[in-house]
Amino acid sequence: MSKSIIIIGASLAGVSCAQRLLASDQDLHISLISDEADVAYDRPPLSKGLKIGEPVPVVDLDPTKQLDSDRLTLFAGQPAQSIDAAGKTVEVNGVKLPFDKLVIATGARARMIPAYDLPGTPIKTLRTKADADDIKALVEKHANPRVGIVGGGFIGLELASALSEGAKVDLFEAQERLLSRVLPPEISSRVEQRHKDAGVNLHMGAHIADVNASSDSVFVELNDGEKFEFDLLVLGVGAVPNIELADNAGLELANGIAVNEYLETSAADIYAVGDCCSFPLALNGERVRVESWRNAQEQGHHVADQILSGENTKFEGLPWFWSDQYDLGLQMAGWGHPESKRAARESGDNLLVFELDMDHRVIAVAGIGPGNSVAKDVKLCERLINKRAQIEPEQLADASVNMKVLLKQAG
Repeated sequence: MSKSIIIIGASLAGVSCAQRLLASDQDLHISLISDEADVAYDRPPLSKGLKIGEPVPVVDLDPTKQLDSDRLTLFAGQPAQSIDAAGKTVEVNGVKLPFDKLVIATGARARMIPAYDLPGTPIKTLRTKADADDIKALVEKHANPRVGIVGGGFIGLELASALSEGAKVDLFEAQERLLSRVLPPEISSRVEQRHKDAGVNLHMGAHIADVNASSDSVFVELNDGEKFEFDLLVLGVGAVPNIELADNAGLELANGIAVNEYLETSAADIYAVGDCCSFPLALNGERVRVESWRNAQEQGHHVADQILSGENTKFEGLPWFWSDQYDLGLQMAGWGHPESKRAARESGDNLLVFELDMDHRVIAVAGIGPGNSVAKDVKLCERLINKRAQIEPEQLADASVNMKVLLKQAG
């Protein structure tokens, strides 16, 4: 008898789950539900590659057309209206679809500050292809566009990098340094200098007192009285998990949809994956919500494998992030702690900063360098983290000590 699998969300986590299920020869039918008409595209290129005068960078998540299958029904631009956890149905277009297993992959949406929520004005957020289309249209209306970006996180910095070639960009960050919550000072200072070299006007410790907008312009005033006028203002102040369906269905929440080590929600036969869920980190048991490409893909695959095997397996993925800005590549792995010890290693143009716990176990690494040059060392450090390797900070800081040697010593 055919099993019915419903996946709500057709971004990376949901698509990865669907593709894994379709690759099996089991007798099952998948319903993939998306509130976006545009489905199965990659989101990171939207901020990393949105350059003036070039097409919106859309990367197809399904180039081999696995989703074009008689085993899958796609509901594009048709949002799920409700979940009945006890009755095991999902309502779409007024019709209740039954499921044997449900995967919630609703992702997150860009955070909007109420004071900036002025429809019909050039104040935007960036999360979807439609958002990218709007931003591109607004900047290309002007010969020398003036762009303001609020927030010095990854989205804001990647967008500043992409637009700075053809626009005058001012970026406002409330903290005293960029990415202060996720990057060590040694690396954030390199990011800051690269943006300054590219002509981006960074306003650190900046607090916006007032914002007004017309249909063509945005006016920003800081607490110190300094005023700016922009053709476009983009908010990059974080994301909010899409939990409304789960909340209305009575599922447990905890900074997202709460799942256990198997990515199961508090309701039987319902999973949550990707940016919308919080889960216990295998590294230390801490409950986290991870907004990253690899986490979404790995969790989608993990749940699909459990559905196919019928057996529970703990999710042990290690958080990993990357960002491309100008000619620099930045990668991070693991999960740091504010009180951890640090060791910095410089090798040519590359910089790695390791974090260690009180027992000198490596728990996180961040690296920056030209292109993809830090990828190999970050990968080796991931293996050190997974091994719970104990290493002296002096060895990690010494660039003459090969990382492969440290890995071999860890056993």
